[in-house]
Formats: sequence, structure tokens, C-alpha cells
Amino acid sequence: MFMLPVLFAWISIYVPHLIPGFAAHPIAFAVTGDVMLFASLLVLGGDFWDKLRALFMHGARVRFPEAAG
Repeated sequence: MFMLPVLFAWISIYVPHLIPGFAAHPIAFAVTGDVMLFASLLVLGGDFWDKLRALFMHGARVRFPEAAG
């Protein structure tokens, strides 16, 4: 779900004539790809957002939870 819009945008530049309806409605394809990309970010969940936030925090450390048992 995350990679599909990225790959489609990359492929559509090189072979737009092979994608049915792309030449007639490129904006519809672009908006659909953007919505899918943003929806995939929401689906990734809270752990993803914590890791993304830690990328921009100076001194952030990775902590792995202890295995039970």
C-alpha cells in the first residue's frame, strides 16, 4: 500500500502510453496515488509515528522491549 503509489509514479514517467486512461486523466491518477500514500501512513500505526518522531529528536535512543519468559 505504501510502495504502490511510489512505484506507479516512477513507472508512469517512463511508460505512460502503456497505462490505460493515464493520458486522458493524469490528475485523477495523481490524486488517487496521493490519497493511497497518506492512507498507508495512517495504517502504519503508532510505533511508526514514534520512530519517525525520534528521527528528528536529538539524543533519541532505541529501546527494545525485554522478551517475556
